[in-house]
Amino acid sequence: MQESSGDTFQSVKATLDSARINWLQVHGLKDTETIREICAHFEIDFLVLQDILNADHPTKIEEHDKYIVLILKLFYPNTHKEENELDELLQQQVCVILGSNYELTFLEKFHGLLTFLEQETDFFDDINAALRNDVLKIRSRQTDYLLSVLLNSIMTNYISTISSIDDALEDLEEELLTITDENDIGIQIQSLRRQYMLE
Repeated sequence: MQESSGDTFQSVKATLDSARINWLQVHGLKDTETIREICAHFEIDFLVLQDILNADHPTKIEEHDKYIVLILKLFYPNTHKEENELDELLQQQVCVILGSNYELTFLEKFHGLLTFLEQETDFFDDINAALRNDVLKIRSRQTDYLLSVLLNSIMTNYISTISSIDDALEDLEEELLTITDENDIGIQIQSLRRQYMLE
């Protein structure tokens, strides 16, 4: 295994090896010229380049002749909100391009709050550690296995987010149930929620 990092594509390009699996991680979307160079090197379509640079692109999976494109979102709680502000989630876009011997990941910096635009996350840290320690012989596997590890991390983020929302809903539900009025709104919400969970 070989690791390298740099501020430009040219500084890491020499370490790419077509005989091995290459995972190129790009943090932030501001340096559009570097992203263009990477896409040109791996023969990524111009429209896909536009999708990568569009931080508000909806989630999608798209199959091309030589690669697969996945655009996904990560969610984080807003820990820097004002006192009376609603608990809105911060979004972060992840674009993954899976080729035969490479995987490209473009991780947007925090989106939605000016104070977070320059803050990087440690989303890939566990996967990088697994590669360094060859957990479950990850280094001897193909790019599709690395993709499955990335997707598992993203699904864990989704499950954690859903669990947090569910906990908040339960707290709100309990609060509503203590309020009694002629319409019993809390009981109606609880009943509808149970029906929804059964579906």
